[in-house]
Amino acid sequence: MSGRRRPPLPADLEAVLTALDTARAAAARLARRSDLVPEPGNGGDREAVLASRLRDLEEENEALRRRAPLRSATPAEAQTDLLAGLYVATSQLHRTLRPDEVVSALKEILINLIGAEIFQILLFEPRRTHLRLAANQGPHPPPPRRQAVSDGIVGVVARTGIPFFDPERAQGDHNNPCACVPIRVDAQIVGVIQVERLLPHKGRLTAADHELFTVLAEHAGLALAAAGLYRRFLGEGRQDGEALETLFDPLLEGNGGAQAWNR
Repeated sequence: MSGRRRPPLPADLEAVLTALDTARAAAARLARRSDLVPEPGNGGDREAVLASRLRDLEEENEALRRRAPLRSATPAEAQTDLLAGLYVATSQLHRTLRPDEVVSALKEILINLIGAEIFQILLFEPRRTHLRLAANQGPHPPPPRRQAVSDGIVGVVARTGIPFFDPERAQGDHNNPCACVPIRVDAQIVGVIQVERLLPHKGRLTAADHELFTVLAEHAGLALAAAGLYRRFLGEGRQDGEALETLFDPLLEGNGGAQAWNR
């Protein structure tokens, strides 16, 4: 051997190596003690030795936990988790063509993925001067069922299409929410989702939540529009069994049909 000293290791790698040394020492001690375990006939002594071994294992596990704490997720892993959650959420929104089921799926996503506790989904009335409450999650009594687009943060988001997030608050009220995003169909704003309060474990909305929330609101608009069109189509007297097939007729009529569909 040349006698040169080993170059210093990174702190995290040094901790892992130390933890491995501790585990090897514990395994050696347990291997030596295994020779002391009495045969099955000696009930009392055997139980005492097993109890002692169990205490040793618990102590070693605690030592390993302190020496090698759990590693936090890397940015790439966090992005993968975000994309996976987004995929599941959008699949839930687009799996049905019934408006009430789309709203129900959206509420579940807001609770489980965004961490919203009290929130409202508001949609434009035909004249676009007021928003009307489509769904509400939270305590009773519910908020007003109708709100002018000239009022408050909700009105600003509905008019401009610019999402609002308060990075410092996890709780607000109907007039001062902690988050509000527009619901879009293509380029048109058709409503808003506002969050008054987050679940206790959430704390606050992160930058990743902002991105996720905005994308979900756009998918919610598409899902609600598709469900509304489907319901209107069924109202023209067609039967459930033929409605979906008839909806795609313009795509099955050649180039002229596709152009009509695009119009």
